[in-house]
Amino acid sequence: MRIGVCVTSPNEYRLVAENGYDYIETRFMSIVGASDEEFEAMKKAQAACGLKIEACMCYFPGTMKLYAYDPETGEATEDFAEVEKNVREYSERGFARAAQLGLKVAVIGSGGARNIPADMKRTVAEAQFARVLEICGEVAAKYGAIVVIEPLNRGETNFINTLEDGLKVCGMVKSDHVFVLNDFYHSMKENESTEWLAKAGSRLRHAHIANEERTCPTLEKDGERLLPLVKALVDAGYDGRLSYECALLPDVETAIKNARSITDAFRALKAD
Repeated sequence: MRIGVCVTSPNEYRLVAENGYDYIETRFMSIVGASDEEFEAMKKAQAACGLKIEACMCYFPGTMKLYAYDPETGEATEDFAEVEKNVREYSERGFARAAQLGLKVAVIGSGGARNIPADMKRTVAEAQFARVLEICGEVAAKYGAIVVIEPLNRGETNFINTLEDGLKVCGMVKSDHVFVLNDFYHSMKENESTEWLAKAGSRLRHAHIANEERTCPTLEKDGERLLPLVKALVDAGYDGRLSYECALLPDVETAIKNARSITDAFRALKAD
């Protein structure tokens, strides 16, 4: 298993490298929104630290329109063609840039953007979101990457709250480049059984972890709670990436240094 850290500033890339992690994860929407000068700074920081930005979270901003529907009926409208166009252009800009940094997997959480409006039919939203995912997958494929659906707890969105939900939506998507992610913080909030890790099988292509306070875990404080969860992931046959997606307190360097012991423990886990 390869372990990385989610950071937001190019100034933090070197800290991830210096503390023995395997890759960097950062915000997709920041790569999309960066000026040419800001993107050049990202490229320089990535090259200097020696690690690739293999993963990106925060795909869409909360203001991104992903649905088009009639509030009177809840049904889809022809305006969805404009949504498709915008999603494709947004994704193209992001993947064209992120590929230069080493991107292999883009995480689509974006709970605000995907939240289903109260006056929209759920089946319509599911179908439109599945199409959004297809478009993202099509663009990702051009650049040798994949996208993964991130379940988020009910406090953050009303759509796709568990790995079970994510697998259902994944099954609706006509793409070989759309998969699912498991985030242990959200699965703990939802009290989801680890049995779904095995049920996901090869469709599970990325993972996030944090402790129950959503801060960076340590072996002393969080090992008893988190090691069995990651062991279940390993037992399910997973041997991919696992990123710390959490508040890095009191600062990035201290947090990721303190996490090194539990990182070593995660890496040492073997399947039964």
